[in-house]
Amino acid sequence: MSERCELSDLLVDQCACRIHNPPAWQQPVTIVARFDARFDSECDNCGNWMSEGDPIARTQDGDYICSGCAS
Repeated sequence: MSERCELSDLLVDQCACRIHNPPAWQQPVTIVARFDARFDSECDNCGNWMSEGDPIARTQDGDYICSGCAS
């Protein structure tokens, strides 16, 4: 018998709840570089504002993300 989700009572492989299919900003990312931002922008992962000089990271997908998402 397959495992069921406690939140939706669906089979885990069919479930899209916050546990079994978290939003993109909660999914793990692969970091390829870390550096300070050269200009103000928005995090490609969570949408938080990143100011010039803030520590940021570049992901394997080419996105620039805030230090919170890179942790």
